[in-house]
Amino acid sequence: MHMMRAARTLKSRIQARLDLAANASSTRAAWLGVFLFIVLMVTREGMETGLLLGTLLFQMKAVHILMGALSGLFAAAFLAFLWSRYGQRVDLRRFLQVTAIFLLVFVVQLLVYGVHELAEGNIFPNSTVIHDATEAYGPDEIYGKWLSFGLVAIPLAWLVVSYLAERISSRELHKKRSHELHKLHENPIDSKLDSAI
Repeated sequence: MHMMRAARTLKSRIQARLDLAANASSTRAAWLGVFLFIVLMVTREGMETGLLLGTLLFQMKAVHILMGALSGLFAAAFLAFLWSRYGQRVDLRRFLQVTAIFLLVFVVQLLVYGVHELAEGNIFPNSTVIHDATEAYGPDEIYGKWLSFGLVAIPLAWLVVSYLAERISSRELHKKRSHELHKLHENPIDSKLDSAI
């Protein structure tokens, strides 16, 4: 919910802060701050990737890990190329709204699946009843599959509906302005008298 509210002004706030940092009296401090931020982010992502790959090496064959890592690396490079080329066209407000909706559906899925698994482990009182009630919501059952489908379908539906709503409102605004201009050109004297009154 926070991201849905903050998304409206996030892009302008980020740009304002970057402009402020770039125009600071000490450009060296600004450069160092951005450099350290990038080093921190790359290091964090690298450590996360290393941890996941190390865990997977104990569970799968090395050939599968190597193929997956290389295909992931090429996919990431391709996405980075696309983002650097077309990223400025992304509507940040809409992107953050869709991401928030995806995360909301994901949290619901995790909550349902977590309650199901905890009930299976007899953690709750009346675990059998809870387990039986949530069995259909497991990842391999009918409602669990619908929740997984909803991870894509619900954010996509929001994206389509918000896009269409924006197009319709901009079309109506354009119609209204065209009608006002047409009225102004038909009766320029009457329009000037109406506006003066």
